Amino acid sequence: MTIAIPIHNPLYEPLIANAQEVCSRRGISLLACQSEQEASELLLNRHAHCALLTPIGYGAGVARVDYRIIPATCLMLQGLTYQASAYINGKAKLLERAASVHANDYLMQIGAMVVGEKFDQNLMLEQSEGTLMELLSSYDMVLARGFDQAQPIALDISDEWFDLTEESLPVAIWVCRPQDVEDDIMEIIQEISADGLPAHEHVHEETLHGGNAEREGMIWWRWTEDVEPALNRVFEMLFYMQSVREVPAVKLWGREPFER
Repeated sequence: MTIAIPIHNPLYEPLIANAQEVCSRRGISLLACQSEQEASELLLNRHAHCALLTPIGYGAGVARVDYRIIPATCLMLQGLTYQASAYINGKAKLLERAASVHANDYLMQIGAMVVGEKFDQNLMLEQSEGTLMELLSSYDMVLARGFDQAQPIALDISDEWFDLTEESLPVAIWVCRPQDVEDDIMEIIQEISADGLPAHEHVHEETLHGGNAEREGMIWWRWTEDVEPALNRVFEMLFYMQSVREVPAVKLWGREPFER
């Protein structure tokens, strides 16, 4: 069995912290991917049998091959989390051009999508290199990982998503080809995560620039009954924005049958 993990983004580290040790001990091949897209393609082309994917990666493949989502660990953001931000150029009259150093990241694409929808703007996201301040001098908006508290006009992407959809934002899920994985794949995925990984973490708004609206958020690291409706909501939005060809069905390991 082969497992593919994206290592390009530190946000995923708690989900894959023990991957190398567990795979070595269990005789599992491990493929370290430099992008979310690479992990998706490896699973789609059967070079991997299980992979940590974004909802876009799952949606791109589930209509073509038989996938199952493993309801073990995952990553879901609810409300204010400071994990990804959109910074607005204070001189911008319209929000038409956006840039990101990590434009192919799922959270950057979701950020551009939700900001464009909320402000009724045709926002185009471009890959560009430079510091945050350099990019802000040339673009109407810059999307970036994390949060820069020095910026006066910043939108939290997961908070904007929740405000638009009233749902949490699924970011990463474990997906497998069910015919190809071990029967104890749930246990393997649990072992791969960081030791003592909590079910969730609370986030409280920081007082910045003299203001605090006392917003809160949650980072979910383990599957709950709330993940499935949140996935359905993000799939609907991705279809509406033409990021996937059809609304994917949520197929769970252990619930939907399959043939070996």
